[in-house]
Amino acid sequence: MFEFLQQKISLKAMIITGFLAICLFIFSFFSMKGGILFLLLTSLVYLAYKKPWLSFLLILASAPFFPIFKNIAFIPGLTLSKDCLIATLFFFIVLVPFFKSPKTFWQKFSPHPLFWPLIFLFIWLFITLIRADILPLGVLRLREILLYMAFFFITLFLVKREEQKKEIFSTLIFSSIPINILAIFQFFFFPEGLVRRFDPIAQIWINRVSSTLAHPVIFSEYLIFIFILLAAYFIYVKKWRIPILLYSFFIFVLIYFTYARSAWLAMMFLFLLGGIFLFKKIWRRYKIITGGVILLFLFFVSFIFGFTKAGIYAKFFVSPQYLSNLERIVIAVNILSQGNTRTDLLGHGLGDVLEQQERTTGLSLRDLAALDTERVRREKAKTFVDNQHLKTFAEMGIVGLGIYFWLYTVIIIFVYRKFKKEKEVFSKIFSFVLLLFVPLFILQGIFVDIWDVFPTNLIFWLLVGLI
Repeated sequence: MFEFLQQKISLKAMIITGFLAICLFIFSFFSMKGGILFLLLTSLVYLAYKKPWLSFLLILASAPFFPIFKNIAFIPGLTLSKDCLIATLFFFIVLVPFFKSPKTFWQKFSPHPLFWPLIFLFIWLFITLIRADILPLGVLRLREILLYMAFFFITLFLVKREEQKKEIFSTLIFSSIPINILAIFQFFFFPEGLVRRFDPIAQIWINRVSSTLAHPVIFSEYLIFIFILLAAYFIYVKKWRIPILLYSFFIFVLIYFTYARSAWLAMMFLFLLGGIFLFKKIWRRYKIITGGVILLFLFFVSFIFGFTKAGIYAKFFVSPQYLSNLERIVIAVNILSQGNTRTDLLGHGLGDVLEQQERTTGLSLRDLAALDTERVRREKAKTFVDNQHLKTFAEMGIVGLGIYFWLYTVIIIFVYRKFKKEKEVFSKIFSFVLLLFVPLFILQGIFVDIWDVFPTNLIFWLLVGLI
């Protein structure tokens, strides 16, 4: 009888039947939501195993939607689908080849310019985890850093051809279109979804757009990345220039309505670089046109800051009368005043910034193991200090801060050298984007916990993996 069954029923059918039986068991004895989540996650594991490239592009295309998934109560833990895809891809693309042939793996990775910075960062992360006073938060912080660092290795080993980089570019640009359209709908038709900030000096409410990315600052960081991608395509591909210009202007307007200080400063930096580039390229041949463009731009900026809410808002960038500025000052004082020579050098430990802010946590390792995503999200929010460099200093000390800036420096130097020699169009585009993205990433770290902000942290490691 069993021989007959083996002949008639394939192994694949048996696995699917067993899988559905497990789902039915979870549905019946635990919860329907848990069963749906299990079904989704296991399906994604299978997809990543069978179609790694499609899964990779799926992560990139869906990344801007994940921040809003946290608010979907019907399936708690939906954002774990992203983690599941990344972990599965890392296992099959990086770990399996490594265990099959460690020598081949090291031959590919050891010449990479980031080899030693990443080795030192990896070691120091575990040292600071051991020193953590609040171990569950330390584990959570380590997971946040290593999960997206894994995406660097996935990109490094998966993306090998120029055609793949072209697909990545197309995926990033076309997936941004619905995100930005939703931002327009949010602003005009769903004002209750806007983030509102009260200006105590001007006594006005400022509506800030965020689209699916849950917060205006996160949305603005994403918009800046897309803006740089479009600029690179405009410069090096020289096709579809009118649509590119129109879409870039559309993004520029959206950045304005985020009212994010870090984004405005980033755009000023980009326009300054662009102005220098244009001035050097066309000043000698088109002096009148260049001068007219410069005057028009100065008039445009003066109009915005002189006759709109942006001007009122910009005048008080660092004023302690704004609650967000006051909170940042209090947090900075708490962190900097409670250190000593040892902790300044080595840090307090991963996640221990919570202690410096005199907050408490009820998070346990059991909550992490049970995938209690809502509780984890609330406790993680307590560790935000709105300054990544200050947070790194508190957790990892001067040593950790030095390793990160070593990493940034190596990236900039290596990419600049590669950029000048690059012949392939999309390789040159991503090198150009990374050259601009890293300084802006450091700048935005002054205003937000940039390593904890998704999808900005994912984008960073994607770009680094593409060089």
